Amino acid sequence: MDAYPFAVTAAAVMGAAAGWHADRLLHRYDPVRYSASTARTTWLALLGAGSCAFVAARVGVVWAAPATVLLAAAAIPLGAVDIAVQRVPRVVVTAAGLVSAGLLVAAAMLEAEPQRLLTAAAGAAGLWLGFTLLAVCRAMCAGDARLAALLGMQLGWWGWEPVVAGTMLAFVLAAVFVMVSVASRGMRLGARIPFAPFMLIGALLPTTLLE
Repeated sequence: MDAYPFAVTAAAVMGAAAGWHADRLLHRYDPVRYSASTARTTWLALLGAGSCAFVAARVGVVWAAPATVLLAAAAIPLGAVDIAVQRVPRVVVTAAGLVSAGLLVAAAMLEAEPQRLLTAAAGAAGLWLGFTLLAVCRAMCAGDARLAALLGMQLGWWGWEPVVAGTMLAFVLAAVFVMVSVASRGMRLGARIPFAPFMLIGALLPTTLLE
């Protein structure tokens, strides 16, 4: 039996569930603005299914794939909530971090490559420290620092180049967004923006584009 179609289908189902959960979180954080909406739930579920299926298709059938697909699934509620209310749900980051760590440990054992865990741990610690310093300077929030640890772990599994590339890409995307918003909508320079979506895109692109 070819495992590839099964893996992509399972990833799509996981993404759809993540989209459904994202809508529940939106309602929990702001029940007035985000009351029950079948259309929004459906859109988020489709976005999650498509995103996770794409990630699974790109990563392929490797032992680290479940952790990467999990990150893609977690990106839906994390990004949606940060865009809506500028908060990074701690429960989602913590759960994704713990499960990802377990999946990566299992992958390292099955692939007989324990050295990957060292770069994963170093990536998590490095990005957490860097973003924590930015949070102390009020350039980021504590939620961004927690998310950075999760992303550093995921990127570090693949090596140091993805860690650097993913981090730089997040800041580049955010800078482009700010410039476009200032030019087109008159957004004030220095205004607070949701940074988690850029961090998540920056982390997922390098992992899905790896050959």
